[in-house]
Amino acid sequence: MGRPKRTAKYKQSKSAEAAYQIESEIDLSLALNHLNQEREIKDMLPWIYDYMARNDYTRQQIAAVKAAPDWKIGTTACALAHLINLGCNVPARAGERVKRVIETCINLKPVETPVIKPATTTYVKSSVKAETAMEDLEQALDEFVQNGFQSTFKPFDLFKRYDVKAKYAQKIIQYYSRLQEELIIAVAGNNPEVNEGYSHITKANLKRYLSFVSLIINDAQSIASVKKAVRRTRKPKEKSLQQLTQKLSYLKESPLYKVASVDPQKIIKAQTVILFNTKYRKLTVLQAQSEAGLSISRTTIVNIDEQQSFSKRLRKPEQSLKEILSNGKIYVQKYVKGINAQPGPVTGRMNEDTIILRVF
Repeated sequence: MGRPKRTAKYKQSKSAEAAYQIESEIDLSLALNHLNQEREIKDMLPWIYDYMARNDYTRQQIAAVKAAPDWKIGTTACALAHLINLGCNVPARAGERVKRVIETCINLKPVETPVIKPATTTYVKSSVKAETAMEDLEQALDEFVQNGFQSTFKPFDLFKRYDVKAKYAQKIIQYYSRLQEELIIAVAGNNPEVNEGYSHITKANLKRYLSFVSLIINDAQSIASVKKAVRRTRKPKEKSLQQLTQKLSYLKESPLYKVASVDPQKIIKAQTVILFNTKYRKLTVLQAQSEAGLSISRTTIVNIDEQQSFSKRLRKPEQSLKEILSNGKIYVQKYVKGINAQPGPVTGRMNEDTIILRVF
């Protein structure tokens, strides 16, 4: 079955089309419905090509739109372009919709042999879904006006269906916030110019219009919050032992005391480290604060238990160093605790005078 014939209000002549009086959203919807009657998309595409020619688009850009799939352009964008070409006073958002459709078609990539690039593919899919969601929102807004400012449409369900990401949800919010601000002024009735533009809509319908647009914005904000909340936190890349120890300052060997440092990489995840400062004859014992062990941050040994760690000044360093280096773990731990000297606090900070004696 074909589409129903046009009403008597609009005739098929160009002079009748030029007589469209667009003074409200309802007038715009009626004009769009009239232009869509008994026309196929192929009959309406020349209107958008004409619009591009009138607005200084290049031949290459027009060719790109012609190469785009018909469904990507759509009958609504073609009809809006035609009304603009006729000099009708269409809302600003209608002109923006035509430009957005054209830009989308221009940026379409030609169909080629698929190349597996996960990141790029995901980005393109998300972008296409967001653009389709915007088109559905515009359609829902048109139907809302046509149905006497009533609708059961739920924007949040639409956003979930198209898996709109937080980035694109912010663009939707920005786009409809301009209309929301204008409607707030119209409801308040304080601006004569805005009042005149919306004089054909009753106060009650203006409030419904504002509520519907606000619903779109609020649901877009909600979906953006949900997407941010479920976004996985990127796990920091674990540094290698060489990276952790490359800036550590220590004394490799001491000819005076005839001792040498062990490999500083052994400190990572160790439970105990014994250090000796050759300049001040200070012995330092560092204990880890957890089973994760000790670690290194630039020039400092970190994750130490300050209550269990201590430092002592050695009266006879040669004898103490011999005992520490020549015995096992349990004996050494008892020995350092039994050294007759006043224990002092520790910081874990290393320098070029410090020997790394033992690591357990």
